[in-house]
Amino acid sequence: MRSPKAYSYVRFSTPKQAQGDSYRRQLQQARDYCTTHNLVLDDKTIEDFGVSAFRGSNRTDGALGRFVDAVKSGEIERGSYLLVESVDRLSRQAIEEALTQFLEIVREGIVIVTLSDNQVFRSGEVDFTKLIVSIVYMARANDESEMKSRRSRAAWSNGRQQARENNKVIANSRLPSWLTLEGDKIVPIPERVAIVNEMFQMARSGQGYQQIAKVFRDNDYKTFGQGKAWRPAGIQSVVKSRAVIGEFQPHIIHEGKRVPDGDPLFGYYPTVVSPAIFAEVQHIVDKRNNHSGSYRKGLYNNLFSGVIRCQCGELLRFHNKGSKGQVRNYLVCPMEGVTGCELPYLPYNRIEPQLLQALSRLSSVMKQRQPQTSRVSALKDDLAVLQNELEAEGKKRVKAAQLVLDFDDDAAFRVLFEESKNTCHALEEKIVQIEGEIMALELSTRTIARFLSPEDLNSTEQRQQFNSQLKSAITIEFIHENAGLVAVIKNMEGELMLEQAFGPKLMSSIVHDYEGHICVKTISEAPYVDPVWVEEESVRYEKGILVEFDERGDFSVDNLNKKS
Repeated sequence: MRSPKAYSYVRFSTPKQAQGDSYRRQLQQARDYCTTHNLVLDDKTIEDFGVSAFRGSNRTDGALGRFVDAVKSGEIERGSYLLVESVDRLSRQAIEEALTQFLEIVREGIVIVTLSDNQVFRSGEVDFTKLIVSIVYMARANDESEMKSRRSRAAWSNGRQQARENNKVIANSRLPSWLTLEGDKIVPIPERVAIVNEMFQMARSGQGYQQIAKVFRDNDYKTFGQGKAWRPAGIQSVVKSRAVIGEFQPHIIHEGKRVPDGDPLFGYYPTVVSPAIFAEVQHIVDKRNNHSGSYRKGLYNNLFSGVIRCQCGELLRFHNKGSKGQVRNYLVCPMEGVTGCELPYLPYNRIEPQLLQALSRLSSVMKQRQPQTSRVSALKDDLAVLQNELEAEGKKRVKAAQLVLDFDDDAAFRVLFEESKNTCHALEEKIVQIEGEIMALELSTRTIARFLSPEDLNSTEQRQQFNSQLKSAITIEFIHENAGLVAVIKNMEGELMLEQAFGPKLMSSIVHDYEGHICVKTISEAPYVDPVWVEEESVRYEKGILVEFDERGDFSVDNLNKKS
């Protein structure tokens, strides 16, 4: 007769519990029991590490739940044994839930053995006295867990209060991986902070998570955790973390979910990244087109992914309309044939080189404008007014709070305090919004000044970086009218920078600046700058006729000769 099969179940709610001798002891108890009772112990232990039985997570999301499901589906035979150290390994929930789960397993034909006291529970043979003892044990386990939970919640609540009121470090709280605790003070880990700052500088230049992770792997940078190599998700978690600018957001568990508890604590952590750089990087990251998978595919064929819009408002898509083995890439409006959009298919190989020649003139065009636009000036004026209002309202709030304390929480003063508090909150939101607008506009100007040149776009990494720069600095709209195509290029403030009018079949174009002056004439084949136009401009220059721009901005015969 074949011996019944036995399964050992081991659970720890915290990693620290697994570090001692308990795990080895539980496995040895299971082996000894199987030897004594002629059972075959399954090679794979059912393990729930870091899983709570107090909230029933081991049944709903853990290995125990998967075991029960396997029993119900017939994958595990009836009559098999489940070996546990004690009933509280299975559940520490309230008695109703714990007993229901216990009997559910027994009713499915599984024999439960508690190794600490060698009690056996099988369907149809459950001893009432033993069951009562187990129920009492379950109730005691739940009471212990409930008491620990209350103490833990109280300790964390007190820790959060001390952090807010007295700037004290919360005991046993997990720190960001670039910080450590020395005594009662949080301090940076220099070598890790250096890596964090390198992340932000790379992200600031337009490089994505994939690129940064690749560079870190190539340079053999050590990760901050258990992982052997940097992954994009790890880069993202650091770049998006407000802890780098000193913020700490306390959380609590509400209805089984982790939710923020009050406002963030500013200055709780040491600041390791400039708040201005952090804000700039968040703006760059948010501008990226999350739907573009070109870099992940190792391509980035469409340099203008997420940048060019049709006159109908839709982002143009990149499509290969060629047959198998033949590449014919086009920019296409997704509304073509749907809403009557008349933008034709645009051959990408003619658009990219000519549009790049236009974009390479942007830096020169920016020099013609005043360093600070009227829009930015107006926003800074509005910001100054709001900051003054917030300062005044903040004083009113402090005074109202003192009156509430002095007059024993008088209702009238309480209302005054709440009104002032709400006003401060509204002003703070407006200030954050305007600061974001100012940063976006100034970032656009700085990004244009450091655009990669067309000659630099030879690798996937460079093309992805340039695409990110475009999204942070400009908008491009294609307008099709009278059988002609015009690319309208504006800065993030919506000001016209360049207009590029394409000729028949997109074989050539003329680029004008915002004042109507010709910046460059292009052609669809190398060298992409029209040599006839270059020659004409050279002749004009030699005759002393005013020339507005060469292909970089400062007209030079030497530059012309090099280009031609």
